[in-house]
Amino acid sequence: TDIYLMTSLFEGCPLGLIEAASKGIHCIVNPFNGASDIKKYAEWIHISETFNSEDFLSTIKSVIVKKVYLKKICKNSLKIFREYFSLKRMGEEIIEIAKNG
Repeated sequence: TDIYLMTSLFEGCPLGLIEAASKGIHCIVNPFNGASDIKKYAEWIHISETFNSEDFLSTIKSVIVKKVYLKKICKNSLKIFREYFSLKRMGEEIIEIAKNG
């Protein structure tokens, strides 16, 4: 897979996006809630400006024409992403919130 597309209008926790990004696949997504939070940890996630299909198509064209999707992801960046979105870290954070909440 060269590019992962996610056209969702809403995502609670976009596991498909997290899984694709953790494999170092360039992702193009709509600006649903949380997309920018995940992008903070992965510069290889590209977010459409709006939910308009023309904007989404423009983002796809930009990534393809500029051949951005061919850029290899730094191993250290992938490691940081995988650690941050690991079940272990997220589970520990939820347990901590439950204890203090």
